[in-house]
Amino acid sequence: MNVQLLQDVIELNQAFERVLEGLKRMEKVSFLDAGMVREDRAEVVLAQIDFNRLFSGDFYKDYERDEKWAADFQRACLAKRCDPEDDYIGVRQREEARKKKGLHAASSVLAGLGQAR
Repeated sequence: MNVQLLQDVIELNQAFERVLEGLKRMEKVSFLDAGMVREDRAEVVLAQIDFNRLFSGDFYKDYERDEKWAADFQRACLAKRCDPEDDYIGVRQREEARKKKGLHAASSVLAGLGQAR
């Protein structure tokens, strides 16, 4: 294998580590959203793992545990991004579709449920 290529791979991994260290420090900055910075850090970890996996297959097994953390954290961040306004719009669109079909609105049935008690 080419020695220059291996040196480039090492330099790239060191650059990944420097970026991750910088992002860890940025989490402590008060005017930055720590959650967004952690999400960016997770994306950098996943990019590093993908590169190492493409380059050398199973050579970098110690990065596998970081991948699990990064992937779990990224899924959690995506779940948190769900906007309540989107839920309201979705319900409103379903109600409009029910009206077009000539069905009663489901929300009016549920709204009267609390008043009967």
